[in-house]
Amino acid sequence: MVSTLMRRGVGVAASLTGCVALVVGGAGVSSAADVNLPFTASCHGWQFPGPITHNETRDSGVTISAPTVVPPNSTFTYRLAPKPMTVPNDGYDLRSVVNWTRLKFDFDIPAGTSYVGAQIVAGTSSNLGGVAPTITRVNDAGSPDPNGTHLRISGNNITAGNGPNTDDNGGGGIEVGGGKTFQLPAVDVTVTSGAVGTQIKPMLRVSDTNSGSYDSAANYLTFLQQETLLGGVKYWLTTNCSPRDNRSAGLNAGGQPLAVINVDSSLAQTQTRIDAPGKAVVGDSVELTATVTPWPSGGTVQFRDGGVDLGAPVAVVNGVAKANRTMTTAGDHNITAYYTGSAGFMESMSGAVTINVVEPSEPEPGTGSLGSLGTPGFGS
Repeated sequence: MVSTLMRRGVGVAASLTGCVALVVGGAGVSSAADVNLPFTASCHGWQFPGPITHNETRDSGVTISAPTVVPPNSTFTYRLAPKPMTVPNDGYDLRSVVNWTRLKFDFDIPAGTSYVGAQIVAGTSSNLGGVAPTITRVNDAGSPDPNGTHLRISGNNITAGNGPNTDDNGGGGIEVGGGKTFQLPAVDVTVTSGAVGTQIKPMLRVSDTNSGSYDSAANYLTFLQQETLLGGVKYWLTTNCSPRDNRSAGLNAGGQPLAVINVDSSLAQTQTRIDAPGKAVVGDSVELTATVTPWPSGGTVQFRDGGVDLGAPVAVVNGVAKANRTMTTAGDHNITAYYTGSAGFMESMSGAVTINVVEPSEPEPGTGSLGSLGTPGFGS
C-alpha cells in the first residue's frame, strides 16, 4: 500500500508495504540539540480578600531542542519544555498553601516565521491536576486568535488574568497541590522559515505591551495561589512572574532568545526509512532499523512509539541506525524514526509502521509435561 502524505511543507510518498515507511525530509536541520536554560522568575502576588501584596523569586527555566540551521522556506519543528517547579507548603503570614491553580505559561511564535501548528508532547508532564493541559494560540489580550502571536500552555485557557475566562478568587484550569514538584508539558512547535540570511529566535512572551514588565497579567507565567489560615479561611493570591532576578532588575536570560536558528540554503535533503516486524508478542525484543539517504556524515536517530521516545537516540553509522526495543503492552504500536540531522544534512522523519503486539498465548489444557501425568516409569 502506498499513500501520499504532506509533511513539513513537501509532498511525501510513504510506502508501508512489508512494514517499511519512507518520508522525504522537508525540514532542514544541521543539528538539533537540547539547550538547558535555567533562570530566575520574579513574582508578585496580591491577595483576595485584603490589600496584602508580596514579592518573591522562584527557580524557573526551559529546555529547548531546535535546529541550528534550516533552509529558506522550509517547515520544521522545535520543542520547548518548561522546567520543573515546586509549589511551596508555606504561604504568607503562617498560612498553608493549598495549591496553585489557573496556571498558564506563554511563549511567542518566532518573528520571521509562518506558523503551522503546535501540539502537547504526550508523557512529558507530571503531578498536574484539574483540567488537562492544552496549547492555544492567543493574541495580546489572551483570547484565542488564529492570528495571535503567542502560544499558551493552560487548562482550556482558564487563567488568573489575561484571557476570556479569568478569576481572582476561584480555582480552575491546571492545578498543582502544595509541596508538589510539577512539570508542565513540552510543546512541539512547527513553523516555516523565511528568507536566506535571516535568523529565527524562539522566545518566551516578553515583547508585547506589558508582558515583559514586572507584575503583569500578560507575564509568561501566572497562577492563583490558594492559601488557608487556621479555621479554614481561604485566601487567593493572583501571582504574576517575569524572567528577572528581582523586581528592580531587567530581563534575565529567560527574556532573551532561547535559541538562534540560522536560515541557510546549503543543506542536503535526506530521506529516512524505517523497517520493523509487523507482529510481536508482549515481552519480545524487536529490531528497529532506520536507513538515512544520502549517507550523512553523522547525527542520530530517535525511534518513537506515537509521540513517546523509545529509549535513547541511536548513532547513524554508514547511513543506518539499529536498536532493539522491548514491546511492553498489547495493541497496535505506530513506530517512527526521526533523523536529527548533522552538519550539511537536513533532518527527516520516516512514515509510521505498525507493529501489532499481542499477549502471550495460554497453554492449552492437557499439554503439560509427561512428568506431571503420573505415568509409571516417569519419576516413580
